[in-house]
Amino acid sequence: MTIAPPPRRLILEILLSGAAGILWLSYAGKIHIFIPSSSATDTAMAADYLLSTEVETLGSIFAITVAVLFLAAQVYTRPNYARAVTEVYRDRVTWLVLSIFVLSIVTGIVTLASVAALIVHHRYFLLDWNICLAVLSVCLLLVLTASQIANMNPYILATKLVHRISVRKIVEYNLSEVEYDKRTRAIHYKLHVYGYQHGREDPLAPFHEIVLWSVQNRDRVAMSALIRLLLSRIADAFGVPYRLTPGRVSERRRHIRDWGFRVQLAALRPVKYDDAIRVTLFILTYVVRRSQRLRDEWGGLDIVRQQYILNIRDLIISLIRRQRTDDGLRLCLFAVMHICLSYAKIQRYGEDEALRHYYELANRLASQNRSELAKLCVQIVALLKVRTTQIPSSFLVGLESAIHPILQFEYQSAVVNANGDQSWLPGSPETDPWRYRAAAYPLEPEPHRIILT
Repeated sequence: MTIAPPPRRLILEILLSGAAGILWLSYAGKIHIFIPSSSATDTAMAADYLLSTEVETLGSIFAITVAVLFLAAQVYTRPNYARAVTEVYRDRVTWLVLSIFVLSIVTGIVTLASVAALIVHHRYFLLDWNICLAVLSVCLLLVLTASQIANMNPYILATKLVHRISVRKIVEYNLSEVEYDKRTRAIHYKLHVYGYQHGREDPLAPFHEIVLWSVQNRDRVAMSALIRLLLSRIADAFGVPYRLTPGRVSERRRHIRDWGFRVQLAALRPVKYDDAIRVTLFILTYVVRRSQRLRDEWGGLDIVRQQYILNIRDLIISLIRRQRTDDGLRLCLFAVMHICLSYAKIQRYGEDEALRHYYELANRLASQNRSELAKLCVQIVALLKVRTTQIPSSFLVGLESAIHPILQFEYQSAVVNANGDQSWLPGSPETDPWRYRAAAYPLEPEPHRIILT
């Protein structure tokens, strides 16, 4: 699934809606919270006591809340979390709670100063309003406290940060140039590869600090979960469902999940197509670079490569569900190619191999009438078969025989091209935005991998 709105937002909306309803009913005289006494003197004394107690209590709670927020900021601010914490405290919930606290205190003081006139004119609804604002402030404090406690979990904190990667911030950062040709309905894109061309604030910088936490801890499970969380932002842009927890499901649950996906697909709405490509290009550029840097930071763990390309494969399957996603799918396939080529000299990990799923994926693309993308997919696996040791020979016989007949020629041609030209790569520089990085890959073919079928 795509990322659901945080529960605190729903609670916040319920509290604000309920408070607004009570304020209106009180003003209309439908309900009364403060019940005046039959004696004006007793009513005035009760109102004075109520308001003074309310102002003192709210003032104390407000002071404690501000102190706790600053203390939490000091606790969270680690060498890797500085920008993440700054982004968290831009949260509208924090400022909304503090603003309502200030409003409650100010209205309490103003009402206390004019309590005599209030009682003379029987405007008891103002006392109801003060009581309602005070209760609302305390309830919102619980929401704020829950939010601060949740921020102690790096994954929950990362979820909030991913939600804040907006198209506007991506455009302002100027990592890429995306143009939509209305006449041909084609997308043209290219990366600005030089740092001085970029904007001042990187939308991914706060999220990157959470990623560095998993890098320093060498926690590959957390790393995979964070990357999958980031890829879900692409799914959101195209309006497709994307499960945040990979893995197989039972046959019965698969039917339920597929039904749920169809409902979500009908309910979700994609952003503008060129904006979706901007989001995709921006995030996949980070994913490609991060995977390649992990190769050096973690001493060449091949399991990292397999986790990355499995997460992207699941994203591709989600994108296939919507018709107009071809450019996004193409970028995903090129990202897989560059990740695998950068690990060409790393010893393969495990008995299974994640790339075998891309043979099945090519057939799936062909069955969905996306022949160009299916051809690109088989060209990529053919290149990786020749240039890397990532696809075991024991797998090849079964995988190659299962390739769709209409893709066999493309696959064999790609094998020949990869063997005959060491600089050959699928696609073109116009469609592959990371082609400039190919010079750093170990692209010379391995003699024992030249297998023509």
